[in-house]
Amino acid sequence: MYSSYTMSARPSAPSRVLIVLAGEDLPLDRLAAWAGEAECTIAADSAGDRLRAIGAWPDYLVGDFDSVRPEGLRARVEVRHDPDAERTDCDKALALAEALGAREATVVGLEGDLLDHLLAGFSSALGSSLRLRFVLRRGLAHLVRGGETLRIWAAESARISVIPLRPTRATLRGVRWELEEALLELGGRVSISNQALGGEVTLAIDSDAALLFESGVSVPRWESQSFKEN
Repeated sequence: MYSSYTMSARPSAPSRVLIVLAGEDLPLDRLAAWAGEAECTIAADSAGDRLRAIGAWPDYLVGDFDSVRPEGLRARVEVRHDPDAERTDCDKALALAEALGAREATVVGLEGDLLDHLLAGFSSALGSSLRLRFVLRRGLAHLVRGGETLRIWAAESARISVIPLRPTRATLRGVRWELEEALLELGGRVSISNQALGGEVTLAIDSDAALLFESGVSVPRWESQSFKEN
């Protein structure tokens, strides 16, 4: 955990935490749907402007504020100025969510149009202790850590892919081409464009971390994933 924030005591940790990054990949109507159901919204820097575009304000605004509009800083939100140039906006937002006591979070605006930002976002995820879901243009991505099993419900023929972030052995069920303790690693074997059979899909990995991508999810699904430790 890399959290460096000190927070006052809160009555309870938020469960539906939405982290909004500045990438403009997600249509505003989908952003509004997620923001409308969130218990706590954290905007990173100019992502505050994205929320303002749908008539919403974040609960927290975090970053070095090098790109947010000045009026965004005058909103009735809790502002956390973090000028640390060694950490990305995604790093800072994830750290703040951890400091709030959250155990999981949903991230939007990760894709944008910059591949380096996308990859840096997944790198940030590895440094966080949160269970993370990423809202993408064409579906969701779920971060799974070693020793965990992820369970989701996926529509028939939904595209399922598993990309390891570090080498790991993966067992994948509920898809057309199942995996049984298959060694996955970048530069080696990955699992791309598998097909859900319709129903529960499970992914278990033995170590490190992997991303499970599912297509066709266009509405908020806060309760669609569950974890258990193997």
